[in-house]
Amino acid sequence: MSESPQIIPLPERGLRGIRALIDLGPERLARLAETQADCPLNLSFSNLFAELSEQLQCEERTLQRAFMDGLIPLNGLRRILEMSAHDFIGSLAYSISQRAPEEWKTRNLEEWNRIRPQLAPFFEPDNFFSQASKAFELLSQRPAIFQRVKILTDLRPIYDETTAKTLAVVQTNTLVLSYWDGEGERTLHVTLDSSDLQAMSHEVERARQKACISQAEWEKIGVHFITYGD
Repeated sequence: MSESPQIIPLPERGLRGIRALIDLGPERLARLAETQADCPLNLSFSNLFAELSEQLQCEERTLQRAFMDGLIPLNGLRRILEMSAHDFIGSLAYSISQRAPEEWKTRNLEEWNRIRPQLAPFFEPDNFFSQASKAFELLSQRPAIFQRVKILTDLRPIYDETTAKTLAVVQTNTLVLSYWDGEGERTLHVTLDSSDLQAMSHEVERARQKACISQAEWEKIGVHFITYGD
């Protein structure tokens, strides 16, 4: 008597990732598989999402969930379980049939079965998403991952008590920082003064100089150098 496939955990986040894969559909997944086969590992996902959304004609948010909630954590799980792509997809399908909420299965199971044949390339050893999962493990001690940043400059008038005359104008700078915390994208607003802007500029330049030195040293000995965000 053959054994049943292994049950693997299906947290809500994982089901969101699988739903995003369903939203991409078989044709886009096939094209994405071709793209990732030739894509060198990099961790600049903001740029990657923008490029792929244009190529695949889909929303960036869908790709973000497919990557961050689906393909990357699922590849990490496959490596932990030491399973082949075939066995892992079989266990994933069995786990969905046995453990996914009934409401989720009612809405998604038929479409899941349509995309299942397209998933094997995404779970082969050392594929792009498997490498990315290893890289994110190295970043896992960091509580948040940068997404994008803006600095907004506002001019705010100060009026006299009768509001008939402008007495002064206050300039404010606001740092708008978007980051990924594992549950979703968050945005932080921080007020900056002129000295803060100078300090940020100084630290950015120091970081760029250190990255250039490190890259040159590692590439001398033939090691592929990855800077998060490049």
